[in-house]
Amino acid sequence: VIKILNSAGFTLTKWFSNHSNFFDSDCTENSLSFNDKSSTKTLGIHRFPKEDLFRFVLDDNFNDLRATKRNILSVSARLFDPRELLAPLVTKAKILLQELWIQKLDWDESIPLRLDTSWQNFKANLMQLSTISIPRYVNVESSAICQIHDFSDASIRAYGCCIYIRSQTASGIKCMLLTAKSRVAPLKT
Repeated sequence: VIKILNSAGFTLTKWFSNHSNFFDSDCTENSLSFNDKSSTKTLGIHRFPKEDLFRFVLDDNFNDLRATKRNILSVSARLFDPRELLAPLVTKAKILLQELWIQKLDWDESIPLRLDTSWQNFKANLMQLSTISIPRYVNVESSAICQIHDFSDASIRAYGCCIYIRSQTASGIKCMLLTAKSRVAPLKT
């Protein structure tokens, strides 16, 4: 692949594979290192190629931040999750931000105690994110009987849905979350 791209004038740099046999002497110059604990980070999501997993790794320097609209938005914006696998957590942050807009607080004004409790709960949940591992590859055997299941729900505050793939083989049934979407319910104006 590297030679083909080079012949067309494209120099491949900072590339990575989850197979160590792709790292030979001709291509290690512009590749990232590969070992058991190596990871790459793309848009805030850490990929561990040896295990072929995604993990959300956040620094914990947000614990000492004052509870203001600016800081809450800053922390919640760090969660880049294109498949929205963290939708339940992110939705809580969006609801909290919506409440702050309703209160008409300035950006650096401390939030009310009632909302501060929600903020503390959100931060506690954020600290647990590093314990979650998400498989990058959704593996469905060719002999499997597959079904797609979607679930949706709504409340006064938010609505969302998720899509699972269910595969059945001779060895059993496996369900995998493919994607989710969530939105905060709009305010009446």
